[in-house]
Amino acid sequence: MRLYLFQDNAILNTDSYKMSQYLQYPPGTQFVSSYIEARKSEEVELMFFGLQRELKRLNDQFITQEQIDFSEKFLAHHVPNCPFNRQGWEDLLELGYWPLEVRALPEGCTVKPGVPMVEIINTDHRFFWLVSYLETRLLRAAWLGVSAATRTRRFKKLLLEMAINTGSPVEGIDFQFVGFGSRGGSCEEAVRVAGGALLTGFKSTDDQVAILDILQYYTEDQDLSRMPGFAIPASEHSTVTPWWNRSGEHRSLGNMFAQFPTGPLAWVSDSFDVVKCVEEYWGELYKDIILSRDGVAIIRPDSGDPVAVLRKLLRIVGEKFGYTTNAKGFKVLNEKVRLIQGDSITEVMIRKIYAMLLEEKWASENISYGCGGHIIQAYNRDDHGFAMKCSAICIHGIWFDVFKEPITAPFKKSKKGRQSAVYDKDGDIVALSYEGKPPENSAMQLVYQDGKFLVDHTIEEIRERVNHSIGITA
Repeated sequence: MRLYLFQDNAILNTDSYKMSQYLQYPPGTQFVSSYIEARKSEEVELMFFGLQRELKRLNDQFITQEQIDFSEKFLAHHVPNCPFNRQGWEDLLELGYWPLEVRALPEGCTVKPGVPMVEIINTDHRFFWLVSYLETRLLRAAWLGVSAATRTRRFKKLLLEMAINTGSPVEGIDFQFVGFGSRGGSCEEAVRVAGGALLTGFKSTDDQVAILDILQYYTEDQDLSRMPGFAIPASEHSTVTPWWNRSGEHRSLGNMFAQFPTGPLAWVSDSFDVVKCVEEYWGELYKDIILSRDGVAIIRPDSGDPVAVLRKLLRIVGEKFGYTTNAKGFKVLNEKVRLIQGDSITEVMIRKIYAMLLEEKWASENISYGCGGHIIQAYNRDDHGFAMKCSAICIHGIWFDVFKEPITAPFKKSKKGRQSAVYDKDGDIVALSYEGKPPENSAMQLVYQDGKFLVDHTIEEIRERVNHSIGITA
């Protein structure tokens, strides 16, 4: 059976109970308006990202007759007492596009919890049931994209603070945080979404599927010359230890320099004794090669307490290769050698390393960071209380407010009426209910209408918004 019946079938890419809901609305229902927001969060600011990707995927996966037929058979076995909405899906197939209007905040902007990020409404009265039907995939894209982008922005703000306070060049932080998440994701989809979110703030990653996603959904014409993420040759333990284990470890490092005589490279240095490795192999045996080659050589410790190990290695590398002192009095290693910490990286850990750098008077540019599961995997929808809720419904031409207000969970109270977001007098984005046309000062843009994209954000535009929001100007 053809794979797309299972994997790319938009009819079945929803919760099972959604398939019965076309029968559950009041008679005469014509239009439904829903919104997406983060209802509660410890974050002061959330960064919006990820909706455009899912809308484009939805457009690319428009339904087929074969999928309608298969879905009807599937439902007959899966939910035997639920009539399949064959007429609705065949009407949609005949229409030929998703009859929706989607208004959304610009991707890359920041917003407080409790402010709507997206409004969705059907444009054809026959498909009032479609808005909620698509909740599953749209909400899933929003909460993961926003969560990962928000954490990425926090990392970039921290690295900016470190650079400013230790006298390091601000432009260097774009390449100071590297995506190491492909193996740490629960699935490829998580790596594509969250790994793509990392690229809103940084330009270094080993997560190639995330790069492919950004190229497909956030660049013009998938132009490879606009490559959104870069990587370097790097070793792992499986390419170091085969060189006759401990006795031949140094030959692996020599081979790296022979195979990649120019440009940056990284070599994992803790297969056995990281201190001996850095002192003897890096600092003595291959020192002349390192100093003479055209490119930076990066030492990667990969075990132990990161603060203690980095403290020790910085001292060794400084002694072996020398350093300068910048205008703020912080030491900068010889430009031919740097370190990268790719194990146990979280914001808390980087702050501990930062405290050590301040204590030892090392500039922040001496160390880069690789992050895997903490960017790709460490979230769930409840972290920020994400929800998509129906807030208005049109029945026989009359709009009515819709909301819920559970006495057992006051924070789950939903908003009434059609929802938008506007700029207040201070330039902040705040929630606004409206009637009739969307407000003129809306912070939301009409991004999608009846199968067409009216706004197409690029990764460059998103990065500019991120940089502006944290105080980096071009």
